[in-house]
Amino acid sequence: MQDEVGNLYCVEYLYLEYYAAVVGTLYEPGFSQYSSSSSVGWLIADVGYSVNQPAGGVWTAIGQHYALEDIYQCLWDEVFGWVCYYVGTNTYHFGDTEMQVGVARCSTATVNQAAINVTRSWPAREPFERAVTIYCVGPDVLTFGNYNDSFGEIYTDFPNPTNDPCATRVYPQPDGNSAGAHSHPYFTSAAQYKRGAGCHGQNWYTPSPSELATLNQQNVNFSDGDIAAFRCQASPLYVRSPNADSVRKLQGTPSNCRYSNVRVYP
Repeated sequence: MQDEVGNLYCVEYLYLEYYAAVVGTLYEPGFSQYSSSSSVGWLIADVGYSVNQPAGGVWTAIGQHYALEDIYQCLWDEVFGWVCYYVGTNTYHFGDTEMQVGVARCSTATVNQAAINVTRSWPAREPFERAVTIYCVGPDVLTFGNYNDSFGEIYTDFPNPTNDPCATRVYPQPDGNSAGAHSHPYFTSAAQYKRGAGCHGQNWYTPSPSELATLNQQNVNFSDGDIAAFRCQASPLYVRSPNADSVRKLQGTPSNCRYSNVRVYP
């Protein structure tokens, strides 16, 4: 625009702002949509996914990537100076990305049988515990790891035994794709009960023969500590009785901490 003396000046211009945007969609095996979300950022836009106990198979994430151009019309006002108004947004789609992740799942029957086999392979009666963590590494393909016993006498490579004849360690995974299995002790003397830190840290207490007999009988089932630790877990826990004549399974529920306690052998 030109003023009365011939000078040129600007009374209007367009102002542009640019953003990154992404739309991410997650598909279950079978390619049914599990979730979708979007994000807009000044320089970087990203989305993430969270899946509780994913189904076995190949999961696919597809990202649609965009550049956003916000348009503002700016006008000169004699009182307020430059005043800008939003006009609209241009969207430019410049590509898609895809990522796939395989999730291994093992059937309940396969995991049950593996827990039965491994726990019943241990001696029938021992005055301490043994434990192992079972991992699903492929469709109905299992591996065993973190073998340990209460005092590190059997599995000497395990780095941190509990030093408690009534305790061992298992390492369940939060996705439920694993299981813990352990044995319970059988005591024939108070000295066995008091060994190391003592049963549940009670090496100061000397149980009577009748108390040991009661404890041996109770050890056919899960302890209160077992239940408290696993009732909210997706991964199950197995226990073999001190006589090796039964194996039980504790299956928790992450959403409400309800659990089942059933015998899987015999």
